[in-house]
Amino acid sequence: MPMSTRVESVQSISNARWWGNPAVVAGLWLFVTGLHVFDQVRFPAFSDGSPYVSSILYLSAAPVLAALLAASITRLWNRALTFAGLMLLVECLATLCWLAAEWLLDSSAFDPKYAGVGIGLVGLAASAWLVGRASRSDTTSLPRRALGVLVALLVLSAWPCISLLDGRFLAMSAQLAPAPSAEDALPDIDEERLWTSQPSLVAQALAQVAQPRRGTGTTYLVTVGAGGSQDRFGREARVARETLGRSLGAEQRSVVLANDEASLYRVPLAANSNFDSVLTGLARRGDPSRDLIVLYLTSHGGREAELMTDLPNYRDLQAIGARRLAEELKRAGIRRRVIIVSACYAGSWIKPLATDDTIVIAAARADRNSFGCSDDRELTYFGEAFLKAPVPAGASFAERFEAAKRKVAKWEATEAKRPSERQAFVGRNMTAVWNARPTEVPAIN
Repeated sequence: MPMSTRVESVQSISNARWWGNPAVVAGLWLFVTGLHVFDQVRFPAFSDGSPYVSSILYLSAAPVLAALLAASITRLWNRALTFAGLMLLVECLATLCWLAAEWLLDSSAFDPKYAGVGIGLVGLAASAWLVGRASRSDTTSLPRRALGVLVALLVLSAWPCISLLDGRFLAMSAQLAPAPSAEDALPDIDEERLWTSQPSLVAQALAQVAQPRRGTGTTYLVTVGAGGSQDRFGREARVARETLGRSLGAEQRSVVLANDEASLYRVPLAANSNFDSVLTGLARRGDPSRDLIVLYLTSHGGREAELMTDLPNYRDLQAIGARRLAEELKRAGIRRRVIIVSACYAGSWIKPLATDDTIVIAAARADRNSFGCSDDRELTYFGEAFLKAPVPAGASFAERFEAAKRKVAKWEATEAKRPSERQAFVGRNMTAVWNARPTEVPAIN
């Protein structure tokens, strides 16, 4: 080994700080990994509430990978642990700041993602400065040091792209997996028969709706199970029709739209065109300015006030959204409405639908998940609590909502889940409807 390199190695080791100690580097890595696991469990960032392992591993391993590459490019191999310790320390501080931001902004309308962008940029700048400073050496040229810093930054900032690989890996696993059994195989859907049957199914559903009562407003009920790749959403729509129909005295004035396998060819699909036709048809049967329309919608939800809409074979349909629904209700002249949304981020539906003559009940805050979407449950947490709440017969919407809030809060606390925080908006003209027994809903004179 040349004398200059030997002196360089001795100086690197003698100048190493505590963060270059292998045990400290290992401890920092474990601590950072634990922070990221806690972050995704406590503050899940995905619509289904499930943390992705790829992001946990990459966020905790990226500083070490960046350190090794930077040390290799600058040819300061003996400083690799020093680089790793420094960047893990920055990652640790940045993650603690991010957790604090999530915690503090959790109950506010401000999206913590904006704070995360700022923290991330500061962390990247700090990492670049520390690596550049630690890589100073008489034997390393400035271009090589700059290249080492650049590669380290690219590695540290690549996380948003890494999670995109999850879908590819899942697709590969599906291709490599054994063929599903006949029991688990996707349903064979006759697309032509399915779609050509929709007009007649809508007409049949409307024909079965009883005539409105004379001289007073009439209550109608429409339940929508938009997610068809899981049986649970269609099942919840049928339970909602039965339960709310009985409570509202609207058993004979109700329509169900659903996409699950049990509903195919039997009831209209939960698709925008069918939804529009049903609302228009109900409005024409009575007096839309006096009648009350109750809508119960359930599926996976998104932050943009939309419900995932698909068939049992996972074919996506156009999403059912709050803004389009608001336009259709206005076009149909339907004035008084109660809209119940059992989905993640359901609170995002309130603003587009809010009017003086509207009640919106949401299973979760606009930035929160709701729970219980697996098919091993009959209903979602909110659906079970709202539809099967232990309330007196003929309980008001207000009583049913408060009972559901307490029940879901208890389940979430028991399972240490992040509170979904059910929401309710009551228009100023709907207070009487909110508090009245459903079968005694005040009519508009």
